[in-house]
Amino acid sequence: MVSFPLMAVATRAAQHATPVLLAGGRISPIPFSNPNPPPQSLPLVGHRLGRSVDAVASRVGFGRPGGSPPVVAVDRFGEAVLFDPLLDTPFDVSDQPSIVVDAGLRALGLTTPVPERSVLRFLDSVWLDRTLTVTLAAPLGEPPGWSELAALHPCAPAAGRLTSPEHLVHRRRVEAPSWSAFRSSLIEGMVSWSPIAGALAAWFDAGSLCRHLFSLLPEPDVVRVELGDLLSGCDMNRIDAVLID
Repeated sequence: MVSFPLMAVATRAAQHATPVLLAGGRISPIPFSNPNPPPQSLPLVGHRLGRSVDAVASRVGFGRPGGSPPVVAVDRFGEAVLFDPLLDTPFDVSDQPSIVVDAGLRALGLTTPVPERSVLRFLDSVWLDRTLTVTLAAPLGEPPGWSELAALHPCAPAAGRLTSPEHLVHRRRVEAPSWSAFRSSLIEGMVSWSPIAGALAAWFDAGSLCRHLFSLLPEPDVVRVELGDLLSGCDMNRIDAVLID
């Protein structure tokens, strides 16, 4: 059963379409530098609230025109609830890892569930996204070849050619770190292509960093289907050989 304080902050955030916090028994708006963040954003990302804050709630998308948006509320015990004005009852999402629950947990200084996917899979997803971008930019009927595609992988060497999928597979095994090590590299600015600033990487823990980074990319299976229609069968087989490893 959802606690009354958690429902109270969720209801307030939905009614006013603004992030709120509960501290000392009082619900109040969270002071942000941007008081009107885009609806598709997660306003709590990057913010850390004091230990006096017992719960937070923030919208997680769009509602019906003129209606209240759905809201996720999280308390200091790690309980999380999804409140959608279009539904009859709130949903307990405490055990469902997601970027919206992560945002509330991290804003309260709490840990998030462990990563579900490895850094290696993230690096492969970056590669697929880069491959699709380059392929779509190429002249029609003239897709880039294997050497150019392989060089797009984050684990590819800065100089030299990757002559085979096996060569790239080896580089992946050597280069791919743990989430803890990768987070440290992001914080220290050692990843030249990092999609987030070092300060934000420090705000995340391993689990929330994993889910946030994957949320910035299209799903790999979708990209692979698109590439299958654009690349030669030989090069697609080479890509699959790397990803299957």
